[in-house]
Amino acid sequence: MTCIVGLEDAGKVWLGGDSAVSWTGDDAVHAVSHKKVVRRGGLLIGLAGHLGACTLAASVAAPEPYDGGDPREHVLVSLVLPLRATLKKAGLLDEPCDLLIGCGGKLLYAGTDGAVHGFRDGCGAIGSGSSYALGALHAARGTPKLRLRRALEATAHYCASVAGPFYFLHGSPAA
Repeated sequence: MTCIVGLEDAGKVWLGGDSAVSWTGDDAVHAVSHKKVVRRGGLLIGLAGHLGACTLAASVAAPEPYDGGDPREHVLVSLVLPLRATLKKAGLLDEPCDLLIGCGGKLLYAGTDGAVHGFRDGCGAIGSGSSYALGALHAARGTPKLRLRRALEATAHYCASVAGPFYFLHGSPAA
């Protein structure tokens, strides 16, 4: 169970994520300091979904650095399509794995089904706590990191499957 939140601010993307995990058939939520936001190939990537698929995605993702052009096309060609092939080899292609990505100063959503899109208002969230996080992120004021922290804290308060510690990353197009 997860909450990943992100926003665009002054040409940079900021991501924050919780660290709670649960296992299939286990009703318990475990706070194990599992980092769900990573930096790979100059991209910021937040992962939500099946633990095995997300762990594999975080460990093998090595997209080419972004060098301009359409960030959505870059994410699709350098990250999503290779990731689909890796998940297929591992027998995990049908397991849900959603990604919140910072590329070229833009916040993007990518699914392992091949969907890649941006966000109209420059902020988004994925995971079981995404609805709580979006409301809190919309209402929060302050620095980008403070807004993300407040959104994650509110989500953890109302959603039992989200817990700290929380991790944060930010970057610019050249990050």
